[in-house]
Amino acid sequence: MTLLSLDSTRPTCVKRWSAPGHWHLVAAGPAQGIILNEASNRLNLAQHYRVTCFISWSPCFSCAQVLAKFLQENTHVSLSTFAYLIYDHHGIYKEGLRRLNRAGAPVSIMKYREFKHCWDTFVDHQRRPFQLWEKVDEHSQNASRRLQATLQNQG
Repeated sequence: MTLLSLDSTRPTCVKRWSAPGHWHLVAAGPAQGIILNEASNRLNLAQHYRVTCFISWSPCFSCAQVLAKFLQENTHVSLSTFAYLIYDHHGIYKEGLRRLNRAGAPVSIMKYREFKHCWDTFVDHQRRPFQLWEKVDEHSQNASRRLQATLQNQG
């Protein structure tokens, strides 16, 4: 597993290696596309790569387009994204999420399990226990319903 983490102030990656062929990516905004495009030059075309992204906001329309195009051009890469918030600042965001879904790159809303995984894997927590913040479960359930309605073309 390759763990990629991005400092959102600079487009650089920190990598930690484990099992080949699976990446976990923590990224901010358009960084997903930047990292994937840069990484694609180093990928072995004979191997399949699974990339899991944990991001604060779901991809905006433009980023979703870039990611879908990347996946279309790199069929040896599959992408799963977990987001805390749905980027809904522009009306066309829904079509971007649908395009990613059609490209085989589902976006899901982060729940306890994903937050805990990020805490355990990416945070220097210095042995402090993971604690969810207030109303995160309620938010996750509401955002998941909104996302499902969007993907089913009902929202």
